[in-house]
Amino acid sequence: AGRGAPEQSRSPEDMHVITVVALWLLGAASSCAARPLSAFVVPHSHMDVGWVYTVQESMRAYAANVYTSVVEELTKGKRRTFIAVEQEFFRLWWDMVATATQKKQINDLIEEG
Repeated sequence: AGRGAPEQSRSPEDMHVITVVALWLLGAASSCAARPLSAFVVPHSHMDVGWVYTVQESMRAYAANVYTSVVEELTKGKRRTFIAVEQEFFRLWWDMVATATQKKQINDLIEEG
C-alpha cells in the first residue's frame, strides 16, 4: 500500500522569505494604488527528483497525481497552460501510469500548440 503525501513543513528560512515577499508585494501594491496591477499566474510543477524522497516514493505520493490531474484540466480549455520542470517524473508517468486516452490527449494538446 502506498503512503500518503510527504509532510511538508516550512522552515524558519522559508517563512522569512515568504514574509519578505509578502511585505514587498504589499508595498508594491500600495505604491501602485493609482494604476491597475496585472498579475500572471503560471501553473507549474516543481518536484526535485530524489531530493528528499526516492523517485518511487515521490511518484506514489504525488507526482503521478499531478500529471493525471493536469492533463484533465488542460483538456478543458485552450487557454490553459502548464510548465513541467522535472521531465523524469513525466517520463515515468508516461511509461507507467498514463492511459492510452491520456497519451492521445497530450498528443492532441501538443498538435494544437
